[in-house]
Amino acid sequence: YAAIQYGSIRKSTNGGNNFSMIINPDQVNDTGGWVTPYVLDPNNSNHIYVGYTELYRSTNSGNSFTQISNLNSSSTLRIVEVCKANSSVIYLGRGQNILRSSNGGISFSSVTGNLPNKTITSIITDPLDEDRVWVSFSGYTNNQKVYFSSNGGSSWSNLSTGLPNLPANCLLYRDGSVDEIYCGTDVGVYSLTGNSGSWASFGTGLPNVVVDELEITYIVDKLRIAT
Repeated sequence: YAAIQYGSIRKSTNGGNNFSMIINPDQVNDTGGWVTPYVLDPNNSNHIYVGYTELYRSTNSGNSFTQISNLNSSSTLRIVEVCKANSSVIYLGRGQNILRSSNGGISFSSVTGNLPNKTITSIITDPLDEDRVWVSFSGYTNNQKVYFSSNGGSSWSNLSTGLPNLPANCLLYRDGSVDEIYCGTDVGVYSLTGNSGSWASFGTGLPNVVVDELEITYIVDKLRIAT
């Protein structure tokens, strides 16, 4: 799968030699962001979720899509997080707000609570517990970078200690760990273990570059970053 601006999403079944479009905003009379979020269900790769101003789902690998949300907003979605622990629980990031669904995206409620009024850049969840969620923020307000909830967003605690006063762009949870979290910032990668203490710079020899994506290749135990 690959995408271009505003959420025109393509699919290849021959290793990338040829691509065909499976959905774009015009097909569903909707609007996508410059970078439109789309994810595969971590428990069923035939299920694809796409976030325009509404959330759309395909259950047949992209052959057809159906609008499943009714958000009634003109703002485009920035983040879609389908929980590995329970695919019925979905978190959405839209501007400064976080929405949560417990019924597969049919209905959503705000769980923004006491979070800062900053642009949300990333939402991740514990792969074993859909109620444990971390969120990162852009902006230049000190100590407002990463927050954690243990109860599905009913309340939030600040986990920003040790992060530089620069945008926090992305988060990654290491599967099989005890809350080993990585954060990509405007000056490289930081790590935190156990939701306690302080973030520490991670990556000896890594230049002070903007990091906007993190992935772990588990078979070789490598953390890979996009800059």
